[in-house]
Amino acid sequence: MNIETYQVDAFTNQAFAGNPAAVCITEEPLSSDLMLNIATEMAVSETAFLSLSDMNLKWFTPEIEVALCGHGTLATVEVLKSKGIVSDGEDVFFHTLSGVLKARVLGDEISLDFPAPVIDFEAEPNFELIHALGIDSSVIEEFAEFDTKQLIVLSTESDVLSVKPNFDLLKQMPGRGVAITATSDQSELDYVSSLLCTLGWCERGSSDGLSSLRADQVLEWSFKPKTV
Repeated sequence: MNIETYQVDAFTNQAFAGNPAAVCITEEPLSSDLMLNIATEMAVSETAFLSLSDMNLKWFTPEIEVALCGHGTLATVEVLKSKGIVSDGEDVFFHTLSGVLKARVLGDEISLDFPAPVIDFEAEPNFELIHALGIDSSVIEEFAEFDTKQLIVLSTESDVLSVKPNFDLLKQMPGRGVAITATSDQSELDYVSSLLCTLGWCERGSSDGLSSLRADQVLEWSFKPKTV
């Protein structure tokens, strides 16, 4: 079986930059074992698999299947566009583990419509996690949970920039990721954030599996006075 696989650098127009994702597009769905083997071989954070017969989109890391991947979705739409399968101004709908996702090609840009998570703002603060993140509890404005992930809102931008996680402690903790955020001091920005995921508790700068963490912040800050 010959399977074409592409590698796309999302969020950039320069080589060797952005966030790389592999994309595999087939007419019919592949088996989970085969998708995992391909993802392991590709050795990037996520490989996207799209079956055109049912527009079912899946994402695999080299170790597991994940429910949502933003840059993998962008990469998939870019490949569809380059192959002439979708056109400028066209909406594309994908069936995924996170529900139906909509993407639209707008010239050189691609827009994504992702589901907003349900956030529990009544959750008890996880002080073990707060300690492992190196956060002073006195600067915490809000603590919330959603889909086994945490959202921590701090008082100022400098509080977010001052966070110094202890990754040895974090690796011993359950959960899928945490978003640390605050209102930005900069007029051109609405908020700043630091995202960490539990796929090995990767450090800041990675976007692996963090689409839902981004989505939760957009939902959180959409209720604030500033416009997201």
